[in-house]
Amino acid sequence: MILPQCQIISRQNEQSLYTGIDSFDLCKNRQWFTQYPHKISYNFNSRGFRDSEWPDDLNNAVWCIGDSFTVGLGVPVTHTWPALLSQRLGRHCINISMDGASNAWIARQACAVLQEIKPRHLICHWSFSHRREAPLQQILMPIWKEYCQA
Repeated sequence: MILPQCQIISRQNEQSLYTGIDSFDLCKNRQWFTQYPHKISYNFNSRGFRDSEWPDDLNNAVWCIGDSFTVGLGVPVTHTWPALLSQRLGRHCINISMDGASNAWIARQACAVLQEIKPRHLICHWSFSHRREAPLQQILMPIWKEYCQA
C-alpha cells in the first residue's frame, strides 16, 4: 500500500450527516444550524479522508493537508478549499486532513507524502499553534484513575 501511514482507520468508508462538532447537540448557534441553506454530508474514502479515492497519478495531484478547516467541517464538500482549488486549477486535489489535527500530525503527513510521492505541489494549512499532541498515557491516565476509584 502506498503511504500506509496516511489513513484514518476509524473513518474508512464512513458516511454520515454529522461529524465532530458539526451536530445539533454540539453547535453554538442552533438557529443557524437548522437554517443553513446548504445540504451537508460527510463521505470518507477508503483511507478515511473526506475526499474521493486517490487518482492513479499521485505526482501531478495537488496534496492538501490540514485540520478540520481543510476537512470542511460544517460545509458541503464542494465548499472546502481543496475542492475549490481543484475546480479553479482543473487538477485533482488530494485532501489529507483530520478534525483536531495538530501541527505535528500535519507535518508527519506532509513528510511522508514528500518522501514517498515527491509531488509537484503540497499545501499545508497549519492548525492553531497551541494545539498539541499528548501521549496516550496522559489521555488515558485520568480516565484510568477515575475508573479504578469507582
